[in-house]
Parts: sequence; C-alpha cells; structure tokens
Amino acid sequence: MQRMRFKVGLLLCTLLSLPQAIASSDDAARGKELIQQAVDKTNIFALPSFRMNANVRLENFGKPLNGTYSLLWNGPEQWREEITFPGYSEVQIGGKGIIYVKRSTTYMPYQIHKLRSAFPIRGAGIVPRPDETIKKIHEQKIGDSRADCVEIASEQKSTREVCVDTSTGTITRQKLGFIETDFAPVGSKTFPRIMALIEKGKHIVDVQITELSKDVMLSTGVFGPPQGAISRQGCIDPVPGRLKHKVEPQYPVEDKIAGNQGTVGIFAVIGKSGVPQNLEITLGASPGLNRTSMDAVRQWRYDPPTCGGEPTEVETTIEVNYQIQP
Repeated sequence: MQRMRFKVGLLLCTLLSLPQAIASSDDAARGKELIQQAVDKTNIFALPSFRMNANVRLENFGKPLNGTYSLLWNGPEQWREEITFPGYSEVQIGGKGIIYVKRSTTYMPYQIHKLRSAFPIRGAGIVPRPDETIKKIHEQKIGDSRADCVEIASEQKSTREVCVDTSTGTITRQKLGFIETDFAPVGSKTFPRIMALIEKGKHIVDVQITELSKDVMLSTGVFGPPQGAISRQGCIDPVPGRLKHKVEPQYPVEDKIAGNQGTVGIFAVIGKSGVPQNLEITLGASPGLNRTSMDAVRQWRYDPPTCGGEPTEVETTIEVNYQIQP
C-alpha cells in the first residue's frame, strides 16, 4: 500500500510538472522567434546597399562636442565608416574578414565607444547563444510603452534580459538608458532616426540621422584602404567572446579613505587567444583605481570572438566600476 501511494504521488508530481515543462518549451520557442523578428526588423545590414549620414553630439567632460558620422554599405565585404569630431577623426574600411583602421589616436576613445553603443544592437550581440537558455517571457511597462521581455540564462548562471516593444516590434534598451525614436521605413526594414544615450539624467550621446538611402550607387574607389591605415581581422558584426575568467580588482585602501570612486574605461583588443591586448586607459578615475583595474583586466580571459563562426579579433572598451558602500 505504501509503495502504491508512492507511485501515485510520483505520477501526480509528473502530471503537475508536465504543463510547466510544456510552457517552458513554448516560452523558449516564442522567445527566440520574438528576438529574431525584432532584430530582423531593424537589420539594415541585410539590405544590398545603403548610405547613412548623421549629426552627432557627445558629452565630453562638460564640453559638448559636435561631429558627424557616415556609413557606406555595399555588403559585409565592402563598407566604409567615418567619424569626425574637432581634434579626432576615424575611418574604418571593411573587407573579407579584415578591417582597415585609420585613427588620429592609437586606440578608440571612450566617447567613441559610447557613440557606437548608441546605435541599435545587431544580431550578434543579442540573439541567444548556443550556451544560453531562455527561461521565461514576461510583460512589463517600460517608460510609456509596454514590452515583452525575454529572460536569458547562460551555463555560467549569469542572466540577461532582451525586451521587445510591443507597439513597434523592435528591441528596446530604454532600461539601459538608450532611447530610439522616429522609426521610419528604409526598404523592407525600419530604423530610428533619433538615438540617444542617457546616464544619470544627462545626455551622453545624441544622434540625428540626416540621410538613410537604400540601393545607392557607390564607387568602389571609396572602399580602398586609406594611406597609413593598419589592418586587423574582423567584421562589422562580430559575436563577442564570453568572459570566462574574471579577476576582481582590489579596491585600494588609500582610495577608499580618500573617497575615490567612479568608472575606469579600458580600451582592449580581444584576439583569437581570448587575451585582452593593447590595453589603454580611456577613462580614468584615480591613479590607484586605474592601476588596479589594469592589473585585473590583464588577467581576464575570453572565449575567442567570431565572425561567421571563425575566430577573429574585436575592439572593445571594458568598464570597471568602483563605488564606496555606505
């Protein structure tokens, strides 16, 4: 009798858990489809060709900088990106598995990193990776809109969230401070004409697209490497390598006593080995915090970034945050 009760109880537990398992499977399929459709909707890089021009304003330590951004696209193996500000210029030319870069500095400045982050995320940075699992989907209000948010967990127990605006069907990053408005069609896609990054109530980046034209005739001459450019492996939409080994920086006692806190920005190139290289401080906090940040990041290790499934290199900016707890 006791064994029979056990079997009945086990059967009831199995039946009760079955709807939950089915719901989880449904959420996984729906979540993948939701994200992929939202990415595809704004993925102008699926177009054969286009020209984009924009006016940009950057917050630069209390001194706003006005500049321009342009992108000529003739496919993933032929594109040209140009950024110009007073005292700074950058040109990147993309070819087959290679990028030619010419900058007025030897690294990507912190403000330029912020500018790049303001543009809508492409598929490689948002679609769930093979080592990630969709846990659930929930609806929530973000600003004045409603969104379906997909919770994604990795094998390393870390979680992230991707939200899709239910009214536009596009990815929304408003919870992270990114604002995208004035969506307008370009061919079969739709793309925002105004973008911004807001941190602590302050506009850090403002982008206003002045031209976005598809099917333009582009001279192949504009895609030649500029004189003095350096080359590296890469593509316009790499899959970033997962951070697999992180050494926490030590908060120097003297900095705690002095009340020093803030963010340290470090430019790095993550290569096939997964080792951060060419490290440069692009946003400093204090000499002590800068030093301990560099010491820690030198020991970080990543899975190799990839382009089309092949290991490659990627430029990035690593942010290390320090805050004195009350």
